[in-house]
Amino acid sequence: MFSLFNFQATSAEYQVWMDDVQEEIRNVGDKAKDNNLAINLLYWSFWSKDVPIRGYNNPDASYRISFTGKPNEILNLDQIRGSIANNVSTCDSRKIRKSYDPANGELSAIMSYSTFNADNTCKHVLTPEKLGYNQYLSGDEFKLSFDVTLALTAVAVNYVIIDDASLRYVMDYGDPIEYGGKNYSVELLYHKSESLLLLFLYYLVFQ
Repeated sequence: MFSLFNFQATSAEYQVWMDDVQEEIRNVGDKAKDNNLAINLLYWSFWSKDVPIRGYNNPDASYRISFTGKPNEILNLDQIRGSIANNVSTCDSRKIRKSYDPANGELSAIMSYSTFNADNTCKHVLTPEKLGYNQYLSGDEFKLSFDVTLALTAVAVNYVIIDDASLRYVMDYGDPIEYGGKNYSVELLYHKSESLLLLFLYYLVFQ
């Protein structure tokens, strides 16, 4: 089921357009047979395609078709599993409380700062102070939260489920970030279908 607004085409053009839409969706379905569930959920949430109306007087006339999955609803599960890790170590997940706010699509890891900082498997993964932790404001609790739509949009770009045509370059964002001996360029991009300003690490998105 889908809705069309301000659609202009003859009956013959509409039939051809619907055939094109069917072909585009069939192509996604063919890919889905070889994808795992995680990748297919990304397609469900972020895939879209501008399908032109062939033969229409306006050569630029096209309509965007898209799937309707919402990450904040997809990730609203009975259990939350996760940890914090890098290529050196993984923080003991038993020391981390997890929470999820489905209304705002916010996933959080909540830790005792003193416990986190005393554990070598945790403190080498990240530095809480660099992520906004302030002991005078937060006491011993360190909370790391992120927007799941923002994070999964970056993943969808990385897997080319969202193509470059769906993103509009806005500006370079600040100076390059040096981490692990590599420089990371940060760019600010605008995802038209989500009305979000997205901050991506160049290495994550384009490498």
